[in-house]
Amino acid sequence: MTTTEYREYRVEEYSVKEEPFYAPLSDEIEIFTAAYKQKIPVLLKGPTGVGKTRFIEYMAWRLSQPLNVVKSKNKKPGPSASGNGMIPLVTVACHEDLTASDLIGRYLLDANGTRWVDGPLTRAVKAGGICYLDEIVEARKDTTVIIHPLTDHRRLLTIDKLGQVIEAADGFLMVISYKPGYQNALKDLKHSTRQRFVALEFDFLPEEQRKVSFRHTFCGTPSVKDTVQAIGVPHTAIDLILVDGHSVDFAHRLRGGERIAVYPVFERLDISPLIRLRPKPLRDTRFILDVHLGKLARYLRMLGFDATYDRDWDDNSVIDQSLEQKRIILTRDIGLLKHSRVTHGCWLRHHQPLEQLQELLLSLDLSRQLRPFTRCMDCNGQIQQVPRSKISTQVNPEIFQRFEAFWRCRDCLKIYWQGSHYHRMRERISKIELTLISANNRG
Repeated sequence: MTTTEYREYRVEEYSVKEEPFYAPLSDEIEIFTAAYKQKIPVLLKGPTGVGKTRFIEYMAWRLSQPLNVVKSKNKKPGPSASGNGMIPLVTVACHEDLTASDLIGRYLLDANGTRWVDGPLTRAVKAGGICYLDEIVEARKDTTVIIHPLTDHRRLLTIDKLGQVIEAADGFLMVISYKPGYQNALKDLKHSTRQRFVALEFDFLPEEQRKVSFRHTFCGTPSVKDTVQAIGVPHTAIDLILVDGHSVDFAHRLRGGERIAVYPVFERLDISPLIRLRPKPLRDTRFILDVHLGKLARYLRMLGFDATYDRDWDDNSVIDQSLEQKRIILTRDIGLLKHSRVTHGCWLRHHQPLEQLQELLLSLDLSRQLRPFTRCMDCNGQIQQVPRSKISTQVNPEIFQRFEAFWRCRDCLKIYWQGSHYHRMRERISKIELTLISANNRG
């Protein structure tokens, strides 16, 4: 018989007791520490996988150390300032069904009758802990409103069902995170919520660590792949790694003291004599887009690229299709690109679809592959010209009389003609082409 040992805590009793590894990106540690001392709530912005959760765990540990714990002389300390002296960390993964009662508490029935049970937010407020609401935009809008009195000078939590108002204990701090531009514009933070927080933005790799040398500390003998991904670079973005001048594969073990050079995907340079870490570049450039990039998919189709997209696909579906159909995954979710099965992927830094399009065209050198108006923007099928006689009964008679040439999608049978919408798109494409020419001339 096998027995498994585990530890169980009340929500407000959990704290980070051992120092987590965290490599600072900039001055985020100092800013967070100052915000904690001044009791100013903090907003962490950035895509999945850049280290927001690891950062908050590190700060909960760091602020619990004797020289960093802040104690007020005017108020009684909460549980976070007594006992083992560690600051509780209460983490809530937000989702679309999250209600105010899930955060504050609710009445429950048991053998002894009705009793009130505090929710995680209430427990953090009473315990003087850090309450971390992860991916806050996933929660219902009416749910996020309840945190407003806790994020200004009042620091109050109102429990309507009990007729109580709770003043937050010393040490309490509200921290939220979200991915800007995730899924659609409707899923974004209200201005009334954003303005209450000090914002810290996390990115793929800090600007000051690109194309320069810097030191990195690790324990043991990790693989070069794990080390590079721990710094923040997914393996799909890497084409070549040199250790002390020699090319190595992802499994190469590090011992310390080596000089490591990491290079991105080479689409225009032949490095065949070296150990290439990615499969051969996909010369038939085809894309599959993550759920929040629907508008970018339409722009890519407008330019003639094969770009599949479905808002109902989960990560596994995207990965499976990318492997089966040899497609490049486009996403703003770094965590997806770090999946071990992913072979070709591109992480997009920009939030706006047109900016994402230009970023992609430049980074993969796609300017020569533009074939505008050869794919259906709705279904991704190929478009071909059809005789007027075959579509005379399928379009508005006025349209049929005004235009001589028509095209039809081979898959969904949608009919196209060069009307005002076509001319607006042509104008937009001309601007994109000028931007690409200008960028290539600078390069």
